[in-house]
Amino acid sequence: MEEATNELEKRLKKSVSCQMVADVPLGAFLSGGIDSATVVSLMQSLSETPVQTFTIGFEEEGYDESKAAQAIAAHLGTRHTSLAVSEKEAKEVIPQLPSLFGEPFADSSQIPTYLVSRMTREQVTVSLSGDGGDELFDGYRSYVSEERIWNKMRRIPYGLRLLAGGAGYALLGGEGKRRTLTDQLLLLQAATPLDLPYIEQTREDLLAGSLALSQKMPVRRKALSSLPVGYLSGKELSGAARENRLLDLLMYHPDDILVKVDRCAMAVSLESRVPFLDRDVVEFALRLPDRYLREGETGKKVLRQVLTRHVPKELMDRPKKGFSVPIEKWLRKGRLKNWAQELLLSGRIGIEGYLDERQVGRMWEEFTKDRIWRPQIWYVLMLEAWLQECGKGGA
Repeated sequence: MEEATNELEKRLKKSVSCQMVADVPLGAFLSGGIDSATVVSLMQSLSETPVQTFTIGFEEEGYDESKAAQAIAAHLGTRHTSLAVSEKEAKEVIPQLPSLFGEPFADSSQIPTYLVSRMTREQVTVSLSGDGGDELFDGYRSYVSEERIWNKMRRIPYGLRLLAGGAGYALLGGEGKRRTLTDQLLLLQAATPLDLPYIEQTREDLLAGSLALSQKMPVRRKALSSLPVGYLSGKELSGAARENRLLDLLMYHPDDILVKVDRCAMAVSLESRVPFLDRDVVEFALRLPDRYLREGETGKKVLRQVLTRHVPKELMDRPKKGFSVPIEKWLRKGRLKNWAQELLLSGRIGIEGYLDERQVGRMWEEFTKDRIWRPQIWYVLMLEAWLQECGKGGA
């Protein structure tokens, strides 16, 4: 473990050093998490002056990591700036999102990402971030649950799963219905090969239902077929988490995380750099055995070892929050609720032919009356906002 920690620190330090080369003011995003704290700690170790760091927080309890970031910044001696995002500020940003992204991009953390980029640009021109650490070092909580699902299904002999077809998925009954779309797809894939026609149809129905795709949507099948097909199909795996990390690194990270950070930063003329995606770091991380990545249900084992050389363990021993946004709370009341209802329920829906309006209406009703939150609500809102701003939905 010591050898792996030394090697990772050496490669990360080299990457950070290269990324710090700039003839303009330089800083870093600091969220209070493992990844950005590691980048900032290495930056400060390489700098003779205090590194400028920037954090976004929220007024809502349970979403604010700014205090943790402040504690890390104080320990490292950085020059720190923090901003608490209010519902009012979020509402002011949302109308800019369709033209800013140029597509119906719907990761709700786009709101604070834009705001922290704007704040950062007031003081620096280049900013380093900790993006990539979760995918490379087993950081997402979902990897644990996905591994559990796979371990449960793999107890059923593969031949029996093949003969049983979709029955393997049904073995979990109502439990499967309560899971996320990703987990439900993993259950289906673990149950039986996806190249069987009826399983492919089940997969399509599951995706279409979750995303509220209209039967009238002309590109419905094409849209679904573009999604990744059965990377568990037809073979046994040593671990679902490793496969999902790779899938996230190849798809989710470039198509969501990097798009979000790059467009929010470039919208305010800020250059964002990502030390974790240095080739030497990525190659090393992908070669690491699982025992260096996870201990029990805690990921980033070797990365934590690097960080504890610079930041006391007690400052980092907190449950992982991620860059979560209180979008659910914002949409329940006030300005954002009124904005959402106007988009979805005023009769100006620009998504006719794309989504099933009745199903969209049910989602919104379940949310407002029964407090059942579905991330798809934000997806629909961003699609509609984009169509009205840039597409066929209106001026």
